[in-house]
Amino acid sequence: MNNNANVRTKNIQQIDSICSWYGSWTENERRRFLEGLAKLIRPSLDDIMNSLGGIKMTNEWSAPDVFTCQMKLLRDWWNLWDQNERQVFEEHLNELLTDEDKLYFRNCIETN
Repeated sequence: MNNNANVRTKNIQQIDSICSWYGSWTENERRRFLEGLAKLIRPSLDDIMNSLGGIKMTNEWSAPDVFTCQMKLLRDWWNLWDQNERQVFEEHLNELLTDEDKLYFRNCIETN
């Protein structure tokens, strides 16, 4: 089902950005991305509590790496997208995933 017509241009650009990043990530980053996406799709109580525990007040700061910034954008955009936009993203991503990555992602969803 193609829902692109119902998705705002800005959000299509966001979806396209994430899909293009996926192609440049290492295998380890792709796995971390799929694990993080699974937690966005089906968060557990532990995930919610851990996200609250991750809030820190500190004077120590270092710049995050590019992948970490991309994952933050994914989380932020995901939370702003409606159900249709999330579905379009999943459809676009599904076209990029190898069969092995699809299986890994499915296992992440089921075990989360």
